[in-house]
Amino acid sequence: LEFRRVLFRSLRRVNVWSDLPQQAAAHTDAKALAGKLILAMTGVYDERAIQALRNYATESKVPELQSQAVAGLAEVDRRAAPYEKGWWGTQPARGQPVRVKNQDWSGTSTVLESLRKVMESSGSPAAKIEVAKAWRRIADPAAAPLLRKLAANSDQAELASEAMTTLAAIKDPESLPLFASIATDAKRPEAVRREAVRGIMAVGSPEAVRHLVDIVSAENSSPLLLAASMEALGTLKRPEARPAIEARLRDDRADVRARAVETLGLIGGEALAGRVIPLLKDQDANVRKAVLNVLRTVTDRETIPAKIGRAHV
Repeated sequence: LEFRRVLFRSLRRVNVWSDLPQQAAAHTDAKALAGKLILAMTGVYDERAIQALRNYATESKVPELQSQAVAGLAEVDRRAAPYEKGWWGTQPARGQPVRVKNQDWSGTSTVLESLRKVMESSGSPAAKIEVAKAWRRIADPAAAPLLRKLAANSDQAELASEAMTTLAAIKDPESLPLFASIATDAKRPEAVRREAVRGIMAVGSPEAVRHLVDIVSAENSSPLLLAASMEALGTLKRPEARPAIEARLRDDRADVRARAVETLGLIGGEALAGRVIPLLKDQDANVRKAVLNVLRTVTDRETIPAKIGRAHV
C-alpha cells in the first residue's frame, strides 16, 4: 500500500500523463494497469491528465475503465477558491468541504464536453449512470436535455431511474411532462414509475400537484404507485389534493386506505378528525392504527370523543 502511494506521488511529480496510457496498453496486464493509472490521475488539475481521462472515458472498450474515468473527470470539473484564512478543515469529515469547488479552470470545458459525449455515445450503461450521478453535483446546462432523452428512450430500468433521479435532484421544471408520462405508463417497470412520481414531487408546482392528484384518482393506479403519489402529496401538504385522497378512504384495499389516512394526517386541516374517525370501525387493524396515529396529531383533542360518539351512532 505504501509503495502504491509513493508511486502515485511520483507519477504526479513527473507529470507525463500523455505518454502513460499508451505504455499501459502494451502491458501484459493492461486493464489492471490502466485502472491504477486512472486512479493516479484522479484529482489532478492538469490538462494532459484530463485529456488522458477523456480518452479512457470516451474510447475505452472496457466498461469498468470508462466508469472509473468518468468518476475521475467529475472530480476536477471545477476548482475550489484559493485558501485564504481560518481553520483549514472546520471538521470537514462531518459534512461538505468548506472550500466548495465552484471555480472554472482551463480544464472545465474539456470535463463537461467529455461527460456529454459519454452520455450521448457510450455503449456502457455503467458509464452513463456514472455521468448521471456526477451531474447531480456538476452544474451543466446541457445535462437536463440529455437526461430527459435517456429517461424517455432507455429500455433499461436502472438507466431511466438514475436519469430521473438526477432530473429530480436538479429540479428541472421542463421534465414535468416526461415525469407524468412515465408515471402513468403501465408498460414501464413499477420502480421506474415510482421514480417518476418522485420527480413530479421535486418539481412541486401547482401543475405537478395536478399530475399527482390524477394518479391518485386513476382507477388503474397500482397500490405501490398510489403509495408513492400520496406520500408525495403528503410531503407537499397541498390541501387541493384532499378530495382525491378522501376518495381512497373507501378503496377496497386496506393498505391503500391506511396510506390515505396517513396522507390526510400529513396535509392536516381543521376537519381532519372528522374525516378519519369513521375508519375506526374499519375491519383492518392497520387502518385503525393509522387513524389513531393521526388523531394524536390533532390539536383540538377535546372534541374527539364527541366526534367518535357521533360516528358510532
